[in-house]
Amino acid sequence: MLSDAALAVRLTLKKTRLIGEGAWMAFGQAIAAIGLLAGVRVLTEFVPPNVFGAISLSVGVSTFGMSIFCKPFLHAALRFYPDASQKGRIPALKKIVNGFLFRTTGMLILALAAAGFIFRQRMDPLLVISLIGLLIVDVTRIREMNFLNAARRQRPFALWQASDAWARPLAALAVIFAFGVSAGKVLAGYFAGSLLVLVLFYKSLNRDAQAVNPGAEDGHMASEIRRFAMPLVPLAVISWITSISDRYLIGGMAGLQQVGIYAAVYGLVSQPFLMTQLVIEQTVRPVYFEAVARGEIRRERKAFLSLLLATGLACLLGVILITLLRGEVAGLLLAKKYRSGAGLIPWIALGYAFLAMSYVFEKICYAYKRTRDVLFIEAAGAAVCLCIEIPAIYYYGIYGAALSVPVYFGIQLVISIIMASRVMRQHKRAWA
Repeated sequence: MLSDAALAVRLTLKKTRLIGEGAWMAFGQAIAAIGLLAGVRVLTEFVPPNVFGAISLSVGVSTFGMSIFCKPFLHAALRFYPDASQKGRIPALKKIVNGFLFRTTGMLILALAAAGFIFRQRMDPLLVISLIGLLIVDVTRIREMNFLNAARRQRPFALWQASDAWARPLAALAVIFAFGVSAGKVLAGYFAGSLLVLVLFYKSLNRDAQAVNPGAEDGHMASEIRRFAMPLVPLAVISWITSISDRYLIGGMAGLQQVGIYAAVYGLVSQPFLMTQLVIEQTVRPVYFEAVARGEIRRERKAFLSLLLATGLACLLGVILITLLRGEVAGLLLAKKYRSGAGLIPWIALGYAFLAMSYVFEKICYAYKRTRDVLFIEAAGAAVCLCIEIPAIYYYGIYGAALSVPVYFGIQLVISIIMASRVMRQHKRAWA
C-alpha cells in the first residue's frame, strides 16, 4: 500500500507525463496543420481545379479501399494494446496485426492493379502506380504510428506526422516544376515524399524492434481481434459515404472543376477540426483505454470527461473563429480561382464540429469493444447523408453539399450520444 505522499508523487508524475504527451501531440498537429494549409495554398496556385478534382477523386478511391481492408485492424491494434501490455503479449499483438494487414493490403493492391488494367484506356498508368505505392506507404506508416500512440511514445509520433504533412506537398511541387502538372504526377510526388519520411523513421523503429523477441501467436487474441474488426469493415463504406461521396456526386452533376473547388475548401476547413480532435484524442485515448482495460472506474471517468470537455471547447472556438474570418481564410489560403467557395466555409466547419464530438462518444463503444454500436451510429449518419445530399447537390450544387454537412453529422452526433449512454448503462458506468 502506497503512503499518501508516495501516491501524490505518483499522480503528479502521471499528470506531468500526460501534459508532456499532450504538448508533443499539439506540436505535431500544429506543424502538420501548417504544412497542410501551406500545401493547399501553393498547390491550388499551380494545379487547375479540374486536375485538383481528379486528384481528390483518385485519393478517395484509395482511401475507400484502405478503410475497408486495413483500418479495421489498425483500430484493433489501438484497443488491444493495453490488454496485450498487461499480459506481456505486445510482440504477439504486432505479429497478429501485421499478418492481417499483409493479407488485406495485398488484396487491395490486386484490386487497384486490376482496375488499372481494365480501364487502361482511360486511366494514367502513373496514377495507378502512384496510388498503389501511396497505399503501401500509408498502411505501413499508420500501423507504426498507431503502435507509437498506443505505447504513449508521442514524441516520435508527432515528429513523423509533422514530417509527412510537409513532405507530401513539397515533393509534389518538385515533381510539378520538373515534369509538369497532371494528377498522376502530383500523386507520384505525394508517394515520393511519404516514402522518404517512412524510410527515415522506420529505420530507427526497426532498430528498437530488434531488441524484442516476438512471442508465439496467440490464437485467442487473433480471434478476438477478428471479432472486433469485422463490424468495422462495412463501417468503412459508411464513412466513405459521409466524408467523400459528395465529391463524386458533384463530379457527376456539376463537373470536375466544381469538385476541385469544393474539395479544396472542404479539406481546408475539415482538416483543422480533425487534427485538433486527434491531438486531444491521441493524448487522452491511451489513458482512457488503459483505464477501461484495468477496470479503474474513477480514472476512466476522468479521462472521458477530459476528452469530452477539451474537444467541445476546441470545436466551439473553431466554428466561431473560422466563421468570423472566413473571408480572410479564403483569401490567404486559397488561390483566386478557388475563392468562390468561401461561402461554404461556415457550414462545413459546423458539420465537422458535430463529427468531432460524435467521435468522442464513439470512443466509449470502442473502449468496451462494442464495434457493432459504432457501425449503427455511422450507418444512420450515412443513410441521412444520402437522403439529404443527393437532392441538395442536384438543386443547389456545391452549396447544397455544404449545407447538408451539419445536418447529417448533427444527427450522427445525437445517435452517438444515445448509443454511448446505452453502453454506459449496461456496464453500470456514470458520466460523472
